[in-house]
Amino acid sequence: MLFIDALNDSSYSNDNSFAYLGGSLKIYGTELSPSKPYVTLLVSVRDRADKIVKETLEKYGLERHDPSDFCLAEVILPHSENEYKSESVGQLTPIGERFLEDDDCPLMLLANRPANVTENIIFQVRRRPDSMSRPRRRHLSSSSASAVRVVSPGNRAMDPCLVELSADGTDVPGNPRVFRVLPNVTELGSDRALTQMGVQSFPLQGPYVHPRHCVLAFMDGVVTLTPCTPTAEIEINGQPIVQTTILRDRFVIRIGRSHVFRFFEHGAQGAPFASVPRSQSQPFNDQKGDDNNERRTLTIDSGRRSVGRDSSNVSVEHVDSHTWPRRNGPADSTSPTHKEPKLVAIQLETTFDVDGTIETCALSPGLQGGCDVKEIVSSDRLFAASPAPQLRPHPTARDSIPAIVELLDNVEDEFLYAVIRDVDPERQQFKLSPVYVLYMACRYRLSPHYRTSLLAEERAAMLANFLAKTTNMLHVTIQDHCHSTDALAFWMANSSELLNLVKLDRVIGPVTNPEPQESLADAVEKAFGHLTSCLREELQAAMPAVLDPSLDDSSAAGPCLHMLASAMKLLRYCRLNAALTIQLFSQLFHFINMYLFNWLVSIEGSSYCSRAWGQRLAARIGRIQEWAEKQGLELAAECHLDRIVQAVKLLQTPKTMDQLATLGATCYKLNSLQ
Repeated sequence: MLFIDALNDSSYSNDNSFAYLGGSLKIYGTELSPSKPYVTLLVSVRDRADKIVKETLEKYGLERHDPSDFCLAEVILPHSENEYKSESVGQLTPIGERFLEDDDCPLMLLANRPANVTENIIFQVRRRPDSMSRPRRRHLSSSSASAVRVVSPGNRAMDPCLVELSADGTDVPGNPRVFRVLPNVTELGSDRALTQMGVQSFPLQGPYVHPRHCVLAFMDGVVTLTPCTPTAEIEINGQPIVQTTILRDRFVIRIGRSHVFRFFEHGAQGAPFASVPRSQSQPFNDQKGDDNNERRTLTIDSGRRSVGRDSSNVSVEHVDSHTWPRRNGPADSTSPTHKEPKLVAIQLETTFDVDGTIETCALSPGLQGGCDVKEIVSSDRLFAASPAPQLRPHPTARDSIPAIVELLDNVEDEFLYAVIRDVDPERQQFKLSPVYVLYMACRYRLSPHYRTSLLAEERAAMLANFLAKTTNMLHVTIQDHCHSTDALAFWMANSSELLNLVKLDRVIGPVTNPEPQESLADAVEKAFGHLTSCLREELQAAMPAVLDPSLDDSSAAGPCLHMLASAMKLLRYCRLNAALTIQLFSQLFHFINMYLFNWLVSIEGSSYCSRAWGQRLAARIGRIQEWAEKQGLELAAECHLDRIVQAVKLLQTPKTMDQLATLGATCYKLNSLQ
């Protein structure tokens, strides 16, 4: 049995920052390998239970086993002031347990725990029994009945809410629906499973609404909205979002293409209808003459509808149209409670369909490609100055595409050679110019301007052939420059950007999947591998200085830091995306860890195994960690430098009986032989 320890790690506090990041998990498996009591996984808050199970099996060398044969169970243990030991966890009697679905997120469950809960929670990876082949969602075993915390609905008048608007962002003329945002996590999407009893969700149906579209998190008085996938269409105040965003009062939210809501931070008392005088409104069936307006409540409960029933699900309230004030503009500027602050400066991005449809959306100036990491503006800062401008309607005008690359069939090879093979990366002012020229050529292949006599299927086939030829030429170009760091960075940035454009294009994407998209992904992987090898060779030349005892700490770490800074400058200059940049530097940090650790346990390094040398080596590694933190790579550095950091800490720690327990807890990356 495996145990995922989330008891005493500082990453699992109730701080809101944890809800959007992640941390490391100790995974115990003494029965699998007595000589290897546990391993450590770096887990994101969005990582699902099935992914954690799969990575756990891989860590223990059980990758040949089917991960679907295992499941993740949440176990509640008695409160303990001391850290649970690996050999004692399995002997404890749990006070409650439940089986998690494969799409549950364990770190999200930990983040949503109330601050006053004293019980400890661990996660166990168990072999899935035959009776659990199709487990019910959030099934609780009988032993956990006393451990389940039942939340009383209480007075929800002050809970945040989403008020439905029309598709163009104006007020609904009839009775708008009001969605109450209940505490903890609420899922939004079109999946039918979201309508089941016990699932806190907003079921939404419509075009471009994913089965699991986004997540609303209401914790510590703050409501955040997080897209579940990068392709989920979500706009806040007319600006698309791709990461977690804090919702402010009166923000306008678009989900997909047809669902628009206005967010009110303080529920009914923050909504306009709550402040309307009685003379301007008329309550529902006011038989008793009560001054309070009565609203009809419709609770979503497994597809059934009931009136006035409390449930853990989301309640949908229909508000009388007489109590909803009509406005002609985006906001009532004369209202004493509403002030329209100045909006942040934005830039516009225009996308074009092959049928001529044009869509324009706003972009943050801090999110432009190629900017430094320090210049990126977070979503909450971006929208903090813009409470609720009226959401722009999606345009329906059919204008001609303003920019295409008209390409004749007989010059296709010459065109590709000029754009790919004959390009000098150092002479390109805009490093992604080849990929955008290729993308406009792809759009021309599907547009009505290209060979009007062709059918849609024939256009799609010719586009696939064009992209296949492009991909083959990229493979050849990358292989020809497999020893040039500058060229590899340039072509990896371009090939990855082309793959991203092709995948996200709603017309080109479907007709090029799986091929040539998979071949293009192979080109990106090949460029990544060659570039990693080149950078590791440069890094290896700088590593001996780190181990030179005759140099001071600053001079010893200088060559290594210079190489890392040069690599970062090159990747940013080529406008490589952040995900590949992090992966590339993870490889470099892993190489630093491997080089230093292997030297330390070798015959040559054994003579330096002293407390004094441990302090000097710790100072030099600390300079590398400081550089990584300034570049936004602190998580990658912490993960991949962990082994050498623990080895250095072992050298520095006094070897006394009092320190044995501390060494066992802090040096978990080292086995007994090391």
